[in-house]
Amino acid sequence: MSSQNSVPFRLASEDKPLILVEVNLNGQGPFLFVIDTGATVPILCPETAQKLGIEPASGKEDVGHAAGGQLQVSLVSLASIKIREAEVKNIKAAVMDLTNLKQVIGDFDGVIGYTFLSKFRVTIDYPQRLIAFEPSTS
Repeated sequence: MSSQNSVPFRLASEDKPLILVEVNLNGQGPFLFVIDTGATVPILCPETAQKLGIEPASGKEDVGHAAGGQLQVSLVSLASIKIREAEVKNIKAAVMDLTNLKQVIGDFDGVIGYTFLSKFRVTIDYPQRLIAFEPSTS
């Protein structure tokens, strides 16, 4: 695992082993995000969108699907998401109330999903608590 592309992570808890990493959004941060391979797009908590000065545009609402069922989401665009050297520019994201998940795992600012992760070969080293994002060669 390349140390240049390796990022330290922590787990939400031993009984809720969700990976939490620091992320920069639009050049601001760090924000604490959950890595979720089942999420399609990055998700921002409303408070995170507010800190970034992002107002979801009227008429950009959609229905999201989660393990708990359907949820209302607002669609936004981010100039960039960056985890250390791994960066994706001009990426769509959703703003969604994640209060229920926060009650289970603790405080965080959002979720990283497929549209970011799919750009990289992701390697997780649980014993060392490192996650690496290597640029995809395909």
